[in-house]
Amino acid sequence: MKDLDFCKRLFSIRTAKGMTQSQLEKKAGLQSTLVSHYEVGERKPGLDNIKALCKGLSCTASELIGI
Repeated sequence: MKDLDFCKRLFSIRTAKGMTQSQLEKKAGLQSTLVSHYEVGERKPGLDNIKALCKGLSCTASELIGI
């Protein structure tokens, strides 16, 4: 089951900061196309990648995962 809320939050935060998927991947140290997979719900990030996304986006985990 896709977590569409997470997908939408990731997309929303990334675009609000004016970043492309590629820019976020580089800033967060993630593999190419991984952000795309997260945004469309094809994959779910583990804890390490959530931390990397938060660092790359300069946001909190609460903001990103919606708690």
